[in-house]
Amino acid sequence: KQGKESFSPLFSESAFRQVLETELTERQREVLRAAYDAGYYEWPRECTGTDVAEDLGITSATFSEHIHAAERKLLGLLFDTGTGQ
Repeated sequence: KQGKESFSPLFSESAFRQVLETELTERQREVLRAAYDAGYYEWPRECTGTDVAEDLGITSATFSEHIHAAERKLLGLLFDTGTGQ
């Protein structure tokens, strides 16, 4: 079993919210939030990308495009590689 180590956030909550507002499009934020709320990031997954796409009224390909772009931007910030823009 892995133990929990102490955790120091990379961003304050306000800085993180600012990053979300400035780096992600409104649609990317909406898709990420919907996926999170639906259990897309749970293990095991509580829903599929297709399920989230249907809830949003978009195709699964469009969902995939938005979710991957948002994740790429956030991971770029985390690993300090830029946002891919």
